Amino acid sequence: MGIGASEFWQLNVRTIRPYLLAENIKREERNYFAWLQGAYIYDAVSVVMANSFSKKGSPRKEYCKEPVRITPLTEEEKAIKAEKERRKIFAMFDAMERDFKAKEKEK
Repeated sequence: MGIGASEFWQLNVRTIRPYLLAENIKREERNYFAWLQGAYIYDAVSVVMANSFSKKGSPRKEYCKEPVRITPLTEEEKAIKAEKERRKIFAMFDAMERDFKAKEKEK
């Protein structure tokens, strides 16, 4: 997408503005993807360093299982995520209740 030199000198400022806006959008997008790549590299190096210098028997760090999401969640995905979180919380409370009842029986 760009504009040639001869075309540039023949156009007025109002006609060039969309080209400038498009170039700025492309530049921001390239900058974001460079940042994202740096974040992935940072995570990878962090995992390697943490696992290399950790004590024996300590839990191993893992690299992210899913890519970093760029687009926002859809309403359906938000509902699914909320339901998973709700189930996780209920499971945690159920485990706490079982532990409490087990300790009560021991007494």
